[in-house]
Amino acid sequence: RWDRAIGLCESRIRGRGQGHRTLMGDDPKLRGILASTVTGIEPMLDEELSAFRARLVADMTLEPTAVATKVLTDLYQLGLLPNLDINGLLSEHSLAEALVDAMETEDSMRPKGQGAQAHGKQAKQGKKEKKPPPLWLYTLDLDEGSVELVRALWERYKVHAPGMEPPPDYHVTLLYMGGGSDAEISERHPGLGGPDAVARLRDNLANCEGRELQVDVQLIVWDTRIAALEVNNPESLCANRHPHITLGCGHRIPPRVSNELLARKAATDDLRGELRDWLSHLGLAKYEEALLQWCASEGAASPDEIAENAADAAAAMEGTDLEAQQRLQEVLAKAAPGALCGEPLHQE
Repeated sequence: RWDRAIGLCESRIRGRGQGHRTLMGDDPKLRGILASTVTGIEPMLDEELSAFRARLVADMTLEPTAVATKVLTDLYQLGLLPNLDINGLLSEHSLAEALVDAMETEDSMRPKGQGAQAHGKQAKQGKKEKKPPPLWLYTLDLDEGSVELVRALWERYKVHAPGMEPPPDYHVTLLYMGGGSDAEISERHPGLGGPDAVARLRDNLANCEGRELQVDVQLIVWDTRIAALEVNNPESLCANRHPHITLGCGHRIPPRVSNELLARKAATDDLRGELRDWLSHLGLAKYEEALLQWCASEGAASPDEIAENAADAAAAMEGTDLEAQQRLQEVLAKAAPGALCGEPLHQE
């Protein structure tokens, strides 16, 4: 069991690329560091935990921005981030810019060496041009005419989505890297076909920078949290299974939830074929087979029916682990909020 546990830790750390800030996957001492933590840590006592205002649980197997989104949302709900525009703070662009700034700051804080030899080395380095910041995402930005069309569409449909506000800008996210390696990105997008396919997509996107692309709007979908336009995949340059433009977001709902919304819609139309994608957006992809078996035995045919019977579904997915069942139940129960609505759109 120890070998399996440490092997899992190693694979997760290596798969996160720049997503891990203290343990790096290419560190030859990685296994030794992991082994030393076994005797060097102990859980906090309930008495110690009670001294804190809140206890936040973050899944460190997710990419950095997903973890940041969860933590910021939890802090906001606890009233610890007053007077902040949480929707703007949680936008993909804001999170990407924050991560780039964090990486640059970390790089500037790393020791460059000591003594006369180090000073000479720094002097040489000072003559080099500063490296450009790493790319965190590729987007297809809408021109002025397209933005006006999207705004007009939102004006027409926002009566069906009370309490929602438009995002800071309209765009189609083509590829979100988030500091992850090609292997980590391919795990998030299994439909791409593996790390080599991710590398090819990166290259294709880099070569297409600045080009104009045609996008056709196909469908508008909304629930009580978020509204989105599903569009075609322009020249197969989008990594998302459901390319889209986020139209409006509810309070404290980040635009990336559009992916979950459209995956819910697809799974409603074809549960067996689309369940895995929907579960992946919930962080539950590993439970696909167990949940499909439960659906077959209970006659559940949609994400909404799964959410309505979250307790029974969670029990089937996690067996005897009551704590894990409770976590699953909480996630599933919130995964299909309100009625799912959609209308096809015809090009005019």
